[in-house]
Amino acid sequence: MSSIHNYVTEMERLLRSHGKADKADLLKKIADTPNHTDFSALVSSLDVWGGEGSVVDVTLEEPNDERRYSELIVDLAEALDQLGIGNSRSRWVGQVVEDWLNAHPK
Repeated sequence: MSSIHNYVTEMERLLRSHGKADKADLLKKIADTPNHTDFSALVSSLDVWGGEGSVVDVTLEEPNDERRYSELIVDLAEALDQLGIGNSRSRWVGQVVEDWLNAHPK
């Protein structure tokens, strides 16, 4: 679970540094949730993995930060799957973002 916490915390930091406080606050809430069941529900939710307005729908203006944010989305999706708390949406988003990163190398 510590890797998931690290990914969420780094994503929060990136969002906050780009003025995306509402999404950063959601990730902070997730990171600070001690109950495993509540944490799993929040980190797998549509607020994170949904479409427009979700955490994964955010674009950061600085290219290096955007790339890192995308890498963290992939890492988070994979970590959730490894713990058995991923869902079809997190897997799909993770795969789409990974495909985009592979098609657009640094």
